[in-house]
Amino acid sequence: MYINLYKGVYAIYPAVNALMIVFSFVSISGIWSMEKWGAITFPVVVTIKIITDLIFSNFSGWYLLGYVVAIYFFTFYKQMRRSE
Repeated sequence: MYINLYKGVYAIYPAVNALMIVFSFVSISGIWSMEKWGAITFPVVVTIKIITDLIFSNFSGWYLLGYVVAIYFFTFYKQMRRSE
């Protein structure tokens, strides 16, 4: 992959990874308060995390379980409220 040509790119991986973890906690907070944006944000964050880990060659199949959790959250989507 072309990232091996630019060694400095790997220096940003911990920051990007930490940012994805923060965004996932924010989305879970939205789900906890039964907000629709939380249920939408969670699978988006999981997808971005998987793409980031694929780019940096740090992918684990366990991250796909995030989609199972997202499907569970979407079962309550109609009961969630829309924040204005």
